[in-house]
Amino acid sequence: MSNYHVFVDIFSFYGTKSLKVALSHHLCARIQSCRGDFRSALNSEREAYQIYKLQVNITISINL
Repeated sequence: MSNYHVFVDIFSFYGTKSLKVALSHHLCARIQSCRGDFRSALNSEREAYQIYKLQVNITISINL
């Protein structure tokens, strides 16, 4: 089963903006970064961050 099918199942069950979907984005980003697909990992982390920001309504400061 591909990542796409897993996300479709999660979206339809929990909704596209739930915290469980955000966690799924984060976990997929970890897998993608381990595989060396850093661009996709960054996009997945951005999606997760947007959901966290929407749901929790706080800003997370990242020191680079």
